[in-house]
Amino acid sequence: MAKRWYHDKALGIIRSNNFQLHPPRNKDNNVIRNSYGNLEYPLLFSATHQPDMGYRIDFLAESIESLDPCEPTP
Repeated sequence: MAKRWYHDKALGIIRSNNFQLHPPRNKDNNVIRNSYGNLEYPLLFSATHQPDMGYRIDFLAESIESLDPCEPTP
């Protein structure tokens, strides 16, 4: 993903220096997206919105070191 983005940046197809990954919002998954591809990241935390109560943390990883590496997704 990043290699393709930097390639297009070098060709002038992309003008911005801002490489962004977009986290899922209101979706029950851990796939981070951008126009050059998607990555499935290890789930660090998950929260659900409770009307009139804000967010509730459903899952919080104890240690980042114990998580699997990210994987490209279709």
